[in-house]
Amino acid sequence: MIPLCQKPNKTMPKHKRKVHTPIVTEQQRKFFGAELGRLRAGEPRVTAMPEEELRRHLKEVSGKKLPKRKRTKEALKRSRELRRQFA
Repeated sequence: MIPLCQKPNKTMPKHKRKVHTPIVTEQQRKFFGAELGRLRAGEPRVTAMPEEELRRHLKEVSGKKLPKRKRTKEALKRSRELRRQFA
């Protein structure tokens, strides 16, 4: 089996060209941590990722300060408008 975060190339079949998507929010980090806990406890899980893949994702973000959740385009637009008003 090819690891999920292996760099895809054109010689690989399309169904195996999976690109690694990093954890970008605190909400995602908590989800992956809970998923790893469920895997180790033998409980039913939401994703089908192997343990090594979950650990790799969590190790990348350990010690980093992440935003609670990703900001939407509308939220970014509103904050820019507010900054212009009060600038």
